[in-house]
Amino acid sequence: MPDTVGFTTPEEIRGLFQRLIAGVPGAGNVIFSAHCHNDL
Repeated sequence: MPDTVGFTTPEEIRGLFQRLIAGVPGAGNVIFSAHCHNDL
């Protein structure tokens, strides 16, 4: 999950991952990761 500008807050990233995991069949067998910057 990229956030290349650094606009997303930690709470928003958590929510995005929660929705992603809830919506992907077989998500328990997948390693999800994030790539965030703090450019702002």
